[in-house]
Amino acid sequence: LLFGRGGVGRRSAATLCCYMLRYKMTTCNVTRDYGLQQFKNDLKVVMQLAGIEDERVCFYVEDHQFTDDTILETINSLLSAGEVPGLYSHEELEPLLAPLKELMLDEGGYKTPYDFFVARVRRNLHVCLSMDPSNKKFTVQCESNPAVYTSCSLLWMGEWSRSSMRTVPLMIEGVRQLVKGEGSDFDPNGDEAEPEEETAGGGGKSGGGGGKTSRGEGKGSRGKKARGKKNFLSTASPETVVDTIIGIHSSSKHLGAAPLDYMTFLKTWQSLFETKKKSLISELGHLQGGLDKLAEAKDTVDNLSNNAAEQQKRLKKAQTEADKAMDEITKALAGAQDTRRETEDLKKELAQRAEETAERKADIENELKDIQPVLEQAKEAVKGIKSENLNEIRSLKTPPAAISDVLSGVLMLLGIQDLSWLRMKKFLGQRGIKDEILNFDAQAITPAIMKTVSNLLRSKSNSFDAATIYRVSVAAAPLASWVKANIKFAMVLEKIQPLTNELAKAESTLKKSQARLDACEAELAEIDEKVAALKADFGAKTREAETLRTGLETAQSTLEGAQKLLGQLGGEQGRWQEQADFLHGQISTLPVFMLLCAGFVVYLSKSSETVREDMLNSWVELVSSISKVEEFSLRKMLSTESGLLVWKSWGLPADKLSQENSIVVSNLGAEKVPFVIDPAEVSVAWLKKYLEGESKTGMEVVASGDPRFTSQVELCVRFGKTLLILDVDGLDPMLYPLARRDLQHEGARWVVSVGDKVLDFAETFRMVLVTRNPDPCLPPDAAALVTEVNFTITKSGLEGQLLGVVLHAEQPELEKQKSEMLAQEEAYKVELAGLEKNLLEALSTAEGDLLQNVALIDTLTNTKEAASKIAVALEESGRASEELDRQREVYRGFAKDGSRLFFLMSQLQAVNPMYQYSLASFIKIFESVLSDPKNKSEDVKKRLQMLGKALEISALYFVGRALFKADRPMFALHLVHGMKSDIFEENEWEAFIGSLVSTDDKPRDFPTWAANERKRNFAVLSENFPRLMDSFDLGSNGWNRWSTSAECELDFPTGIRGVSAFEKVLLIQALRPDRMMSAINNFCCDELRVESLAPPAQTLESIWKNESMAAVPIMLITTPGADPSKELEEFATQTVGRDRYKALAMGGGQQEIAMELLRSCARTGDWLCLKNLHLVVAWLGSLEKELNSLEFHPDFRLWLTTEPHRSFPPILLQTSLKITYEAPPGIKKNMERTYAGWGDEFIGSGDERRSQLLFLLAFVHAVVQERRNFIPQGWTKMYEFSTGDLRAGTFALGGGGDGDWETIHGLMMDSIYGGRVDNPFDQRVLKCYLDKYFNDKLIGGRGQIMKGVYVPSTNVAADYHESISKIPEVDAPEVFSLPANIERSVQRASGTVVIEKLSMMASAGSGVGGFDREEWKKSLGPLLQLWSKLMESNSELDLTGKSKSPMKSDRSGPGSGSKSDSPVSSFVAMEYDFALDLVGTVNSALSQLKRILYGSGLLTPEALKTAGDLIKGVVPAAWEKKYEGDSKPTTYCGSIVAKAAALKKWKKRAKSGDLLNEPVDLSELFRAGTFLEAFRQQSAREQGVAMDGLVLSSSWDARRGIPGAVLPIMVEGMLLQGAVFNGEYLTEPAPNAKEVVAAPPVTIAFVERGEEEGSRGYIDVPVYMTLTRERFLTEVKIPCGKGEEGAWILSGAALMLQE
Repeated sequence: LLFGRGGVGRRSAATLCCYMLRYKMTTCNVTRDYGLQQFKNDLKVVMQLAGIEDERVCFYVEDHQFTDDTILETINSLLSAGEVPGLYSHEELEPLLAPLKELMLDEGGYKTPYDFFVARVRRNLHVCLSMDPSNKKFTVQCESNPAVYTSCSLLWMGEWSRSSMRTVPLMIEGVRQLVKGEGSDFDPNGDEAEPEEETAGGGGKSGGGGGKTSRGEGKGSRGKKARGKKNFLSTASPETVVDTIIGIHSSSKHLGAAPLDYMTFLKTWQSLFETKKKSLISELGHLQGGLDKLAEAKDTVDNLSNNAAEQQKRLKKAQTEADKAMDEITKALAGAQDTRRETEDLKKELAQRAEETAERKADIENELKDIQPVLEQAKEAVKGIKSENLNEIRSLKTPPAAISDVLSGVLMLLGIQDLSWLRMKKFLGQRGIKDEILNFDAQAITPAIMKTVSNLLRSKSNSFDAATIYRVSVAAAPLASWVKANIKFAMVLEKIQPLTNELAKAESTLKKSQARLDACEAELAEIDEKVAALKADFGAKTREAETLRTGLETAQSTLEGAQKLLGQLGGEQGRWQEQADFLHGQISTLPVFMLLCAGFVVYLSKSSETVREDMLNSWVELVSSISKVEEFSLRKMLSTESGLLVWKSWGLPADKLSQENSIVVSNLGAEKVPFVIDPAEVSVAWLKKYLEGESKTGMEVVASGDPRFTSQVELCVRFGKTLLILDVDGLDPMLYPLARRDLQHEGARWVVSVGDKVLDFAETFRMVLVTRNPDPCLPPDAAALVTEVNFTITKSGLEGQLLGVVLHAEQPELEKQKSEMLAQEEAYKVELAGLEKNLLEALSTAEGDLLQNVALIDTLTNTKEAASKIAVALEESGRASEELDRQREVYRGFAKDGSRLFFLMSQLQAVNPMYQYSLASFIKIFESVLSDPKNKSEDVKKRLQMLGKALEISALYFVGRALFKADRPMFALHLVHGMKSDIFEENEWEAFIGSLVSTDDKPRDFPTWAANERKRNFAVLSENFPRLMDSFDLGSNGWNRWSTSAECELDFPTGIRGVSAFEKVLLIQALRPDRMMSAINNFCCDELRVESLAPPAQTLESIWKNESMAAVPIMLITTPGADPSKELEEFATQTVGRDRYKALAMGGGQQEIAMELLRSCARTGDWLCLKNLHLVVAWLGSLEKELNSLEFHPDFRLWLTTEPHRSFPPILLQTSLKITYEAPPGIKKNMERTYAGWGDEFIGSGDERRSQLLFLLAFVHAVVQERRNFIPQGWTKMYEFSTGDLRAGTFALGGGGDGDWETIHGLMMDSIYGGRVDNPFDQRVLKCYLDKYFNDKLIGGRGQIMKGVYVPSTNVAADYHESISKIPEVDAPEVFSLPANIERSVQRASGTVVIEKLSMMASAGSGVGGFDREEWKKSLGPLLQLWSKLMESNSELDLTGKSKSPMKSDRSGPGSGSKSDSPVSSFVAMEYDFALDLVGTVNSALSQLKRILYGSGLLTPEALKTAGDLIKGVVPAAWEKKYEGDSKPTTYCGSIVAKAAALKKWKKRAKSGDLLNEPVDLSELFRAGTFLEAFRQQSAREQGVAMDGLVLSSSWDARRGIPGAVLPIMVEGMLLQGAVFNGEYLTEPAPNAKEVVAAPPVTIAFVERGEEEGSRGYIDVPVYMTLTRERFLTEVKIPCGKGEEGAWILSGAALMLQE
């Protein structure tokens, strides 16, 4: 058994375990008609897998699959025994078990194959129950199926721990990045900024490269400003962010938040963030692009403006410079003549010298021409030397002489002095040796080297011989040639040295001359260049002047155009900049705003406006730890004005709640199903339009009762359509897999089980549910899968709607103008938004210079002009709209009154769930008041006053006819208080309904003429309204007469000033509650200006003609015993004919017949009456859905009769035209109905005795029924004496019998009427009536049943009708043998009921929706203040400890025998401990609430529940479980502290042994009955007898005492009702006597049975705890006079401990 909330992971855990253990996981395939039989079929499959196939199976069953209670009972059997009795028939078992017979024999140990089958099932089948402990049915289901506990492992998963909740956000991709502040910075140009790339020094990556953005140039600064916006989460720690997320979720738990909602919350946050992020980036990009273009244009204009002034100066400067250049040209040409002549001379000299140099060079070359080829040839040979040849030489240890000689020559030429073989080897191993040899310059050979080498060549000539050296070494031969060639070359060079020297000198001279020539030529070229430049400059300056003149004119023209353009766009630039700055701000706080939005969407959509506001305020405070939120608006964050305007045109109401709800629906993720609560169906039109536009694959609309429902669901799932399901009652079990997306992979596709089918699942599928039930019952598992979106009408929304109705009736043109104006404004706004968007788009996408783009400028200009015209039009429209609004506001007060009145009517359901009214019916009343010619007036102010009064009266009568008579004064007073709150002073209403109490038992100035038991009620007035008490001056003359006046509400003393009518009611409530109802009636009639609170009499015919419609059922709400069907049948026969009227009494499987009749009559236009709907409440939802789907014939009428029932469907109640049908009061009317039902033939069908008995039966039946009007004195409770009792009585009387009165009495007492009576004192009353009327004295005209009315002695019906006619219309109390002052008791009891019901309505809806500090302070403040006063005034109560010291026995006598505590002392000690414990419990709870209110305490679920009960005016269950006291928290608290304080005195007296020696007040005890038992036990000890041998005896004469009493005590403080005790015996109270009087002290004692006084002349009077007579204590004897016992029994005489 897995306990847990939705989404905690029960199913996932079971799935994983099955996978790990190789179990097959199965579950129920729930269809729409899924019941026990379908479950058994599923179970058979599972059991066969386990028992026959021997496969391990997990059968997973969830809450929603218990569509029938018997399903869990079946599982209970399976768990406890491994089988389900009756699951298989014998015919099924035989073939099923056949395969197991051989297997059973193999295993052994089993008697039958079935035993083997069961054993296998127990071994292989693992049942897994998944249940939500917060489900209301959970406890009952578990208790009624014990195997759920005894045969299951209980795994309490509950909810996620805080550590788990901290981990989950970091596990979800996308959410993790948000929490850590990663990847959520923005680039308005469309890319995500790269985190941490750009350092403070700007050395990182730039946004667009080179100071450019993707939309233009020169925007470096703005681009940087827009980029790199840091999201606030990047500065907050992830732990803080997660704590904030958890805080939001935890604060929503009282709204039903489950773990699944937590997951949805996180995913919705991510989804909303991503969506909004894209939107912001796009919007900001457009704005930034437009701003950049405007900035470029502004820069250009600034440049043009700055340069224009300088151009003239530049022109003048250019002319001056041109003249100067001409002068320089002249000077330069003059200085160039000398240089030119010198150049000519140098050219001639250079030619001569060059010729001489050439000759010398030719001589040198001639000398070298022979040796040069030899040298080149040697070099080529060297080039050909291979490396391996050189390596070969190097490898020699000692070289041959020839090689050594050649290498010595090479080294000497290269200037190397070391000629050792080692040096030679090193030389040969050098890299680039050949290049060094080849690049050797022979001119570097000094004479010394030449001489040394020449000597070597001569001395070793053989070594240098080509043939010789070649033989020795291939590599050395070329080197030898090279040495010889270089020496020869050096010798030639030495020879031609003089020629070379001369050549060098000639070349030097030639070079100098050439240099001078070059200098001269360069000088000339420079002069020529300068002159040319000066000439060009001169021309340029001249041209520049001309260009400047032309450019100046062009620039001036451009400047004028640019300034004009910028002037036009200047306003937009400022606004766009503001928008851009705002968007930048949004960007930085987007994650936290989206967090709040996600919380709203997931948690708050089902709550009222005030709860939403309070929760959001607390969340804003919660997120302040990570980011300060100045202002939050869901509409601004997740919608646009234009979007809402479009939605409004689709039918969405304009009030705030509806708009927020539409935003929730449009932003919900696919994983949550919107569950729209819409009693007035205001959202359906918008939903259809919106969903149709959103769905790319189409939308289907289906009602939940549609026969095609299943096929429509399957169709939409397959094709990915959007499915809108109307008129749902909850989440159909069949839809659970779709709501939570239980998808499975089958290859590449997703599939889902819907009912008994597996369907392909299209990702685009979406489902939306709509209900008209204002309070749908969604179990927790369903609530976790859907998001409830509550479109229930609000006061402000209804006010606007009613204002439209008023204006349509009063000023239709005004409303038409307003509608047209709004439509025009909306069109203008949409067009203006479009123009601005186009303008930005054009700007941001423009290429090149904006000021040169002529086409763009024209477009911008035209757009600007159009926008300006629209802006002007909007301004004019706004002024006109303000004027229209001013005219409309005149009627708003009346609309506001209407809205307030409707919600006052709605509060009635807190009193009785049958009192529910639809908005449509109220609007009809509203419209009828407007159209009533009686309310016409030319003066608007007067007209509105008349309308207001007429609306109140119409509502009073419209609602009143659907209320039971007893509730009409209550509604009238509720109406007066709600509509005329200004006539009530502060706290007066609270005092009236009991919210204010006093702890003062001895108030000052308490009038001597008032009853002592009214002291606390008086104290409430004196403490809270001292001015009022001064105005009344209760000590003056005239109040004594008022205190005994029969009509004190009309008989106030003269001379009272400054007292309102309601303040007089308050005084009557405090001091004369016996006239409460009369005072209330008079007050309401005066304030509402009506003669009576009862609605004008209406016949069925007037209702049918004036109000009924084919589509609206007429519901007759009856009281037990009242039956309108006969009257209705007669009316239908007269109106449409008997053949066109169909009637059906419901119950006993009549539902299908009723449906067929309904469809048939709706089609043909017949009338249909369905009776006793309270017997088939579960079926009424189907009836309502059928009514909603039918098309009706205009003549069709549906009549419904029902008694009140708490589970009656609210939709059917609201849509019906309701009328209460109560039996007319009075014995006469009752008997007339009885005789009409019997008929004359039945009355005369027997003998005279039978007819007489029937007459007596009818009279007794009327008496016992009408006596119920005097509860609790007449009967202690409302007994349902019905026509069924009358029929049974008629049958019991039979043919009249032979006068066997004992049999008749026995049948009536034990089987018929007495069978309904459970109070023994009420049974005494019934027996007295039977004795009084069923006897021989009244038979045959010998006695009167009442004055002047005899029982006829015939069997003629007319005689009996005549006797009945003599019965008075109004029943006097003596008819019932009740005292003459009973009316006072009735008024007191009725007034108490009215006040209780008003208190229920005052607290209706309070405490719902969670913690609201201000609302709690307002509601709980008086109680907390009262408790503080109580604790201060009773500070001696020690709430920390209990009685420790034992107390000695009270009056220990000889018979006590022990010094141990006496029973009474022990009781007192325990009672005091109980009192301290109870007061401590209350004190702890209220102290905790006080700490919570002042911010120093933690709000726990227990505190939330306690506060909710107290705000509703209900005593918390935890307190009531300890002690069932007064139903009002304030009175309860006052009484328990008073009792605790009194018990402290009891304890002190008990300790001293004086407790029973002094009078005691039993009302000071919590458990007075236990005290009497303790007293009885102590009496038994004293007398030494058994307890059951003692009886309670009493004496009202203190002097006389009680004979035989060993331990008497005196009891005081009791109240007597129904009689007056004169000190000797009971007497009848006078008509003007008080209905409750103080009883004298009575002595009581327990004496041995038989010793008590005789019972003749005494009556046993019951003692009740309070006046309501709900809790019986004991009975005591009171002397009443012999023979008068029956009279006092019928008078309802009783004693009470307290009021």
